[in-house]
This record gives sequence, C-alpha cells and structure tokens, in this order.
Amino acid sequence: GWTENGTAITQIVKGTTGNKTLVAQWKSNDVECKPGYYMPANQVECAVCANGNVCPGGVYHTEYPTDQGIYECPENSTAFGTGNSVCECKEIKANGYTRLPENTEVGYNEVCEYVRGRTEVGHFCEIQRDQCVLSACRADHEMVGGNCQPCLRDHALSYVEGKNCIVEICSAGYHPNNTECEANVIACNIQYAAHAERVWNFAKQSYGECVVVECESDYHVEANACVPNEKSCEVENGTGIANWNAKTNTWDECQVVSCKPGYTTDPAETNETWKQCGRCNNMFAENGNVAVSSYVDGCEIATCMYQGEKYILENNECRLICSEQSDETGRRYWDGNKCVHECGAGYEQW
Repeated sequence: GWTENGTAITQIVKGTTGNKTLVAQWKSNDVECKPGYYMPANQVECAVCANGNVCPGGVYHTEYPTDQGIYECPENSTAFGTGNSVCECKEIKANGYTRLPENTEVGYNEVCEYVRGRTEVGHFCEIQRDQCVLSACRADHEMVGGNCQPCLRDHALSYVEGKNCIVEICSAGYHPNNTECEANVIACNIQYAAHAERVWNFAKQSYGECVVVECESDYHVEANACVPNEKSCEVENGTGIANWNAKTNTWDECQVVSCKPGYTTDPAETNETWKQCGRCNNMFAENGNVAVSSYVDGCEIATCMYQGEKYILENNECRLICSEQSDETGRRYWDGNKCVHECGAGYEQW
C-alpha cells in the first residue's frame, strides 16, 4: 500500500482480487516560500501573498509588527486558532532523520523544541547533540544490540506499530501469539490415536480439546477415544466376542468363544442346537435324572452324583448301579442317600 514516512496509510488485504485504484494527493508543504509568498494548493511554485500580510492556508510572514494584530510564529511553525495567536510546530527533516517537536502547540513568541526524531526508514530516535540515537524500532523491526533488525517471523504479514515484533496479522492457517505466528491446528496425544489435533478457537482465544482424527489399526473412534475393534460380550453359559463393523459403525452379533463346563457348541453332544452353548446330553442317566456332579471341560465328566453308590463313571457316562429291583430274594432301591438292599424271607446278604 501507500506509505508516508514509513507508516502505511492504505492497506490491501491479502487475498483481495480485482482491479484497485489508489489516488495520491500532491502535497507541497516541503517547499518553503520566502516571506511575503505562499504556496497555492496543488502548485509547485510560490506566489505573492494577496494582501501583503496574511498568506492563504494560515501561513504568516514576519514583515509586519505585532501591534497590527499580525503575530510572529517561531521558525518551523504555522499559525492557527482564534485570533491566530497559537502556533503549530512542524516536523523538521535533516541529517537522515525527522525531528519531531516536543510540544505540538506554542504561543506566537515561544520556541518549538525538538527532542525526538525518526530515522529516514521509520525507526524512532532521540536527538542528542544533533545526532539520532535509536530508542525504538518501527513495527516490523526489533532492537538487537542497539540496532534495528527486521522481525522476519515465520508466517507474519504485519506487526503492531510501536511494539517490537508483536505480530498483528498472520498468513492463512496461523494466528498471532505475541511475537510469533502459531498454527491454527496443532497435534496432540490420545491413547491409540494415529492422529489427534487441537483447533484454535478465535472467540475464546485458546485451543479446543484434543480430538481424535484417526485411530491405529484394530481400533475405532467412540466418544473421542480409540476403542479396540474387538470386545467381550455375554453368551448364555459361555463367553463370546463381538467385532466392530466399520461399514455400519455398529457391533456385530456376539460370537461364542467357549462354553462353561457341561455345555458345548458341538451339535453331536447336545440336543439344544438352537443355543450357542447347549447342555451336554451325558448330564442325564438312563432314568432321566441328572447324574453328573461336575465336568472337567466341555462335556468331559469329572464326577458322577453319589459316585460308586448310585452311579459309576464309564466311557464318559454316569451309569446307574443302584436301580430299583425286586424279586423273591429281596429288594434293592435308593433311599435318597444310599443304595439299600433288603433280603426276602429265607435269604441273607452276602
């Protein structure tokens, strides 16, 4: 954009498209006319004052005494205000810098004092013995070892005036943070996440929470966490596993992994084939009663009920050895606790 004394006066925002027209107005203030002359607007040559005392634009010359109401302003100043009794101190350009007045307004017979200045490239300085000593740098420079050096911060487009390298505007995808440009999106860590990120919230001026973008293999996203694609699930009389279906984003049906002892997935060993874990057929004796006391695993019998008294374990089955029998010699039956033998008349146990 256009600049004046190193200060931007027109800025075109980055990314703007289309034709732009900028108008620069000519200024002739730098041309000093001798007393009795003035510089007409938009001209480059001095002209004689129209009435011999007051020049257009408020510039007064010093050829007339003050008792006629014409006030003398000090050198390097212009008159203004009610009665033209107040003078405005001007900037003075010399020796590679611009002197700035300590006071912008003085009385007609006061002196404009100059103690501050600015280098020809826009840095601020103190005027000491007519020399410019750097006191501060312009917005896009910083003080290093008494000298002003360009800020050159990555992704920075502009800097705050009067603040050494305080970033004002960053390029797309970045935001200012003191003297640096930070990325609007930064990486963060979540367990089992292949990629997680935090996004800058411009309203709150802070980063948002860490969000999972992608999980490692064998994991999927649930409630902003990486969850295994396989989980344990409930199966009647057994344990199972359910797998995550990435196409439908749902869990598949629970599949049996193992059955508890006494139950099986083998249709040849159970009649409850509609169940994932069916009860073992050898749980019952020939009389239809439960004969097995415990299993080792699956349908492998560990012990029978009242083993050796009512049942005997043979070929992975509990065979009844105390069944109900009676004849002329006697009678045998199970009394609920043991096998009882009673002999008939004329017989005795042996």
